[in-house]
Amino acid sequence: MSPVRFVQFLIAVISVCVSIPAQTPVVVYEDSTGYSGQFNDSANEYGDEIILSGTARLVTQFQFEYYGGFVPQGNESARVRFYANTGPAWQNTKYWITPAPTPLFETLIPVGTGFNTATITVPYVQVPDHFTWTIQFFGVTMTANDSAGLLFYGVPTIGKGYTNDFWELLPIGWTPLGVSGLINNFAAKITAVDAVPPPPALNATANGGDFVLSWPATMTGLYLESRPAVDSGVWTPVYPQALRVGDVFQISMPMSEGMRIFRLNSQPQSPLTIVADISAVRVRWSAAVGGQKLQTKTALAGSWVDVPTPSRPVGDYYEAVSPTTNSAAFFRLMRTF
Repeated sequence: MSPVRFVQFLIAVISVCVSIPAQTPVVVYEDSTGYSGQFNDSANEYGDEIILSGTARLVTQFQFEYYGGFVPQGNESARVRFYANTGPAWQNTKYWITPAPTPLFETLIPVGTGFNTATITVPYVQVPDHFTWTIQFFGVTMTANDSAGLLFYGVPTIGKGYTNDFWELLPIGWTPLGVSGLINNFAAKITAVDAVPPPPALNATANGGDFVLSWPATMTGLYLESRPAVDSGVWTPVYPQALRVGDVFQISMPMSEGMRIFRLNSQPQSPLTIVADISAVRVRWSAAVGGQKLQTKTALAGSWVDVPTPSRPVGDYYEAVSPTTNSAAFFRLMRTF
């Protein structure tokens, strides 16, 4: 990092927390032919242990196919995880090494009805030559008219899979299960690169009494964040969002705002502000980051429930209002993708 000093003692330290493609990703696993006509509609977490081809191991994109058979209520979602297979051996059998206790990567996405292909951007997560990817569906009861599941496909055309079984997390732990008469692989496609590309350039200039930050317009999907010190404070999205001016994105702000540290981030986490009074709890977050939904629960061990979330900001923030209750409440923001 290099500090740049401006008038009125404004200091900008430029850092980057971002995923920018610089090399062409290659497909290291694909299983997209030979649909069996069946899907797995378990409520548990389950998934496929796979073996990648080639040498690229920094995953940039993950695709999978699923079927949703339900009447949409707005809370249907799926959590995707990657695990290294470094857990304990199942029943002390050396050929069945279970997924590790901690995932390498996870994300939550909304799910829809019918046959779907979900595409997830993965921020250069390094995976081993073989690992397990899993799914768990939420908001569906896995009954006849309210279910969702991964599609059973054939043998992978790129990479390899274990055709006799898949992993499922049961109350007794990870267990290999299989459906008789089927190749027990799920439809998926993974692309990866060999190395993380260099970060984009964030430029800082003075223009009269304003401080102007800009970066190349080819670098889309980035948010500018700031905090008051190099090694302390919370990263907060800068509002209003950058505008495209020619071949750059640009944000201008008065120098009188004092010292700030800036960075670009492709996956910003907007901090929550909670204001409570006798009648309501008001939860606010920056309008600089859209595509979020607010969730709440009454205990740390409880289940998250969606809160009605505004689609438009109030000035420079979003605000969700909930009635005041006598019980504790926890809140979080989730990206809706």
